[in-house]
Amino acid sequence: MTGHTGRQRALETLLTPRSVAIIGAGEVPTTFNGAPIHNLRSFGYRGEIYAVNPGRSQVQGITCHASVLDIPGEVDTAVVTVPARVALPVLRECAAKGVGSVTLVSSGFGEGAAGDEGQARAAELEELIHSSGLRVLGPNTAGLVNLFDDYVPRAAHNHHGPDQVRVGRVALVSQSGACGNTLFNRAQANGVGVSISVATGDQIDLDVWDLVEHFLADPRISVIMAVLESFGDVAKARATASAALAVGKPIVLLKVGQSSVGGAVVRAHSGSIAGNAAVQAAVLRDHGIIAVRDLDELWEVARLVESWGPPPAQPIRLGVVSVSGGEAALIADQCAEHGIALPPATEEFAAFVDSTFEYASGANPFDPTGEVVSRPHRLREGIEAFVRTNDYSHMLVASPVFGGDLAQRYYAELPRALEAVEAKAALSAWPAGEFTGTQVSLLASTGRPVFPNSARAVRAMSLYQDYGLRGPDLLATLARRRAPAAEAVSAAFTPLSYAAARALLGKLGLPFVEARTCVSAEAAAEASAALGGQIVLKANVPSAVHKADHGLLEFVHGGSGPESVRAAYDRILAAGEEWDVSSVVVEGFAPGQVQLIVGAHRDPEFGPVVLFGSGGGPVEFLDDTRLALADLVTGTAARELVTGTRIGRYLDAKAPALVDELAAALASVAEFMVSHPGCQSIDVNPCIVDMMTKAWACADARVV
Repeated sequence: MTGHTGRQRALETLLTPRSVAIIGAGEVPTTFNGAPIHNLRSFGYRGEIYAVNPGRSQVQGITCHASVLDIPGEVDTAVVTVPARVALPVLRECAAKGVGSVTLVSSGFGEGAAGDEGQARAAELEELIHSSGLRVLGPNTAGLVNLFDDYVPRAAHNHHGPDQVRVGRVALVSQSGACGNTLFNRAQANGVGVSISVATGDQIDLDVWDLVEHFLADPRISVIMAVLESFGDVAKARATASAALAVGKPIVLLKVGQSSVGGAVVRAHSGSIAGNAAVQAAVLRDHGIIAVRDLDELWEVARLVESWGPPPAQPIRLGVVSVSGGEAALIADQCAEHGIALPPATEEFAAFVDSTFEYASGANPFDPTGEVVSRPHRLREGIEAFVRTNDYSHMLVASPVFGGDLAQRYYAELPRALEAVEAKAALSAWPAGEFTGTQVSLLASTGRPVFPNSARAVRAMSLYQDYGLRGPDLLATLARRRAPAAEAVSAAFTPLSYAAARALLGKLGLPFVEARTCVSAEAAAEASAALGGQIVLKANVPSAVHKADHGLLEFVHGGSGPESVRAAYDRILAAGEEWDVSSVVVEGFAPGQVQLIVGAHRDPEFGPVVLFGSGGGPVEFLDDTRLALADLVTGTAARELVTGTRIGRYLDAKAPALVDELAAALASVAEFMVSHPGCQSIDVNPCIVDMMTKAWACADARVV
């Protein structure tokens, strides 16, 4: 396999070739084999185009060759559109010709419906790639669009034409060709300059991260959109995301297949494994990737980066102008929800409004009222004063639904007003079919980012802001990343007894109440007397997660006497026959009002992961936990793991020193998981917090 330099050279031949061969070329532009030549010509490709089809002498006016080997000149790249059953011999000819890269449009190489024959074909293709050095995009891909270099060999015809696209600073890479094409067209229709769009398909060789890494080195690109079905090579993904954060090029990513049903669809579609959604979300968050919820959010955030530049490390100070008082209130609510500051307007602006407008109030958000519809110059004057007399870093001008005549009247002075705006501005409206066509066109003509409603604008701004605010801390955390130990080779894992788990976790700094391990009812009674007060008897067994559910835990109130302890001991032994219980841990009672969970496990995709959140029996239903990769849980990242939960923020407000203790314990657990690959999981639930004393103790634990 070629190394880094070879891969970059292969990607150059793939994306910016001097010559391209269309193998299996056809005559009809709307078909997979006819579209590449049509698209290349339509978009003005200036390199050599060769057609290969042994059954034709000419295709779309270009002389046909029977084989790529018959082409007289050099061939940088090839687009292969032949059926899968004959694709491998064609690829061998490409390797023999010295072709640097291939876009393999054909499907039938390992995706779910391809069956055993497809799997065998995929294995043969992988061997060819390894032995020849040929680099392959696909299979099962429509290919790519490169507007920078007028190179559009895409094997489909369902995209904007050359007179409908804008060359900008945005790149797109998607495993799904259909999702990628939908996004490309939606983005371009909304003024986003997507200049490179690549569909990686089944990723048997080149994957999303290879393309992203290549885009990082391209100075023409400032932001990258990605649609991901599976992470693939986790080490490569993490390294590429870290590099993107370091150079300040945001990756805006949509991970599909997050639900169980969605994951099944991904497997059937591309053969990919969707993975654990919660762990993946933590990885994206902790590597500075902007994770979004739908296709439109991808271009909405990318448009802000393209227009406003890299997100700064300071919070947005947003000024809002809305001709609808109701929408102004809605925007204020959205800003509060998403953490966008709306600084109050200055007294100077309030005085200007009082002297200029009849009914408006000089506030932020600023509603100039319907007066501006009949007096459009008032909108310009209001915006200019709003900007001049206030210190806003960003602006949103929000509009309700306007028909054609009203829109032309209302927006007559808007371009002039925006010229005076030094703040980074965005616009929003509520498209309503043909009725608002003029309105949308007028807004788009300003060259500012335009959102389909104000709620989406605020959401995109919050994601933009979060990237800028978290970037420096994330870079510092990634720099402190722990080096992993060699992975354990044994697949067999043994749960520790409860007593052994207590001892191990105690050494890691997790506090437990005093306890004794007893092998007889009499010893348990003596331990109870020595500990005093209310006690808890627990079977010294690791197998049951919730001991109380299986009769393996008993509370004995202080003063109940030794007989009560002996009876509780005997009941636990009887209930624990199937777990072969031979001893019981007699433990002091941990008083408290708050229950937490501290945990860790070894994810099959990403390795050791640490968890913190609200605990106790209903932990699965509380939905208040946060995950992080163990090798990143150090310093401030450990504390953020706590405060990233609702219960953690409560504790930080009431007992910040306690949060520091919890963070230290999480960092210790994380370090242990990274340095001890034989540890499969740690589950400490519940941890009891006494808000009176601001102390905490672990009340149960399981270690595998």
